[in-house]
Amino acid sequence: MNKFWLMALLLIPNLVLADPTYEFGDSTTLAITSPTSKDSISIPANDQEVFEASGGESKYIWKTSIGVFYETGNSTTTSIKGNSIIYKAPPCPDGCKDVVTVTDEYGHSDTIKIDVVANTEIPCSITPETYEISTGGNVTLELNGNNDTVSWVAHDGGELYAQKGKQTIFTAKAVGTYRITGTNIMDKTCSAMATITVDSNCHITPEQATISADSIQQFSMVGTNCNDISWYTDGGYIDQDGMYTAPSINGNYTVTAQVNNAGYSDIADIKVKAECLVTTKNIFLQPNASKFIEIASGDGPYSATSNYGDNIKELSNLGKFKYKAAQRTGEDTITVCCDGGLQCKEINANISQMYANLPKEVQINSRHSFDIIGGKPDYFSDSSNIRFTKGSGKGIYIAPDHETIDSITIYDHDSENLISHSIEVRSDISPIINPSIVHAVALGENLNFLVIGGRGPFTWNYTGSEISPNGKTANIVTKGTTGKYYLSVIDDATGLKSEKVTIPVTLSLRISPKSYTIYKGESDITKVRFDMSGGAGGCNWESDDIQILPENERDYHVIVRPQIKDRPAGTEYTVTCRDQAGKEASAIITVAKLTFDSDDDGSINSEEVQKAIGYYFEEHIEVNYKMDRTELFLHLENFRQ
Repeated sequence: MNKFWLMALLLIPNLVLADPTYEFGDSTTLAITSPTSKDSISIPANDQEVFEASGGESKYIWKTSIGVFYETGNSTTTSIKGNSIIYKAPPCPDGCKDVVTVTDEYGHSDTIKIDVVANTEIPCSITPETYEISTGGNVTLELNGNNDTVSWVAHDGGELYAQKGKQTIFTAKAVGTYRITGTNIMDKTCSAMATITVDSNCHITPEQATISADSIQQFSMVGTNCNDISWYTDGGYIDQDGMYTAPSINGNYTVTAQVNNAGYSDIADIKVKAECLVTTKNIFLQPNASKFIEIASGDGPYSATSNYGDNIKELSNLGKFKYKAAQRTGEDTITVCCDGGLQCKEINANISQMYANLPKEVQINSRHSFDIIGGKPDYFSDSSNIRFTKGSGKGIYIAPDHETIDSITIYDHDSENLISHSIEVRSDISPIINPSIVHAVALGENLNFLVIGGRGPFTWNYTGSEISPNGKTANIVTKGTTGKYYLSVIDDATGLKSEKVTIPVTLSLRISPKSYTIYKGESDITKVRFDMSGGAGGCNWESDDIQILPENERDYHVIVRPQIKDRPAGTEYTVTCRDQAGKEASAIITVAKLTFDSDDDGSINSEEVQKAIGYYFEEHIEVNYKMDRTELFLHLENFRQ
């Protein structure tokens, strides 16, 4: 072997041993380097500080005199190079001194002096302790105490975000009540709970609505994050855009909006009122003439006004009015309202010395009958499309075979009065059902309808159970159940559809009780109540020679006071209900004598009452009569010593 390399091999071990830093690191530079390289620091009592050392061997041993380390909970802990430890200062109410020392495996060490500053104890509490928040919002929670490290727990399915030190953030995702607990990591006795109530900021609008049967109402949810909505209703129909269609039957219903992403729902109340319908759409009158107007359907209170001023008189609170035309001629508009003005209909009034109920638009080649009121027969016209029945006010209009505006003038016998009228003749006109307004009808009734206008053939549509169509006419039998049904017709030649006709079907009008017996000897202040069921709307109550108590008169029941004292046995009183469709039902009150009032004096003596009691309890069987309890009591009440 080369002498040079042999000498090098012999010298290398001595060179390694001569260098104390080789393989063991820089032991002479072991030092506490964080938080600073100072020899001492100040820390508030119960507070924390992070320490880190560098240099020396890779494993460090940490010691403190009176404080503790977070990692072990006592005065000693270990770490390796590059890792930090957490020191917690002692309580020291009056302040104190402490020392933290770090030592490596070879005895190298460093020390830092700690001045523990007196710190007033902070009560353990959470803020806010209770809180109300809407979905989509958030709230910051903080645990107050002498420690910056807190463990947070969300109960009841709540979620926490951005947990840092003493604070955390609660985000409200769903409606409900949530509990959040914060616990001091260094002092487990410091634990507090917050209660968070989450309500939805989504609310339905409108909250209440009053609409007529079969009408529509738009509902919405207002607020933030209110897009995922499901709509429900217990009456009628609502689509998933919140458009509500009322049912045909009036009543109280609800609409529910479910906020799917918040587990929350809100409810709106709906009052569906009967549709306000009037018996006529147009009125033709001479000056100062009168016309009765009646509301066929709809709830009160009712009202009627006209453009000509105070010329309408209310005849009853059931929707009957008397309209008097003004002295001057011209057009007037009558506004009739139901539900205290919530639903209104307009009636056109044509006031003239002479008028004819001619149509305003017709189908080509169609024929239309009309009547002339006022003036003096015979009548004549400058139009070849008009035919009159001699000596009367009846005529026929024959539409031409082409589209046009047909201007017509009609004169009376002395040419003192005339009617000027224009008719639009069209090739395609929507069919019209006559009659267009139907009062409430009972089950089992027959109704006949006619199509006016249109070309035909026609297709009839009825939502009820039985209809017999025959070209331009149709017959309906009201079968099935009560409710509102609808009739319409389509002109197959043009595809045009008529306006629907509402047919309210009710039970037959009845009065209960149908008969009632009063007895001579009863008090003249005796009151008898009758109730209406079925029929159309409320009743107009009438009675012959009997007192109707006005303070007790109602649409659907009445209380009467019959005369008894001076009326002979066998006297009958009639109580009649006339409903809004003009149907009538009656009940009979009969005056009778008490069975055992043998002397007909209207009172019972001791002998007569003994007979009554005996027969009631069947002590005497020779008379084939069974007295009811009510009559027995009347005998007893009329007993006089």
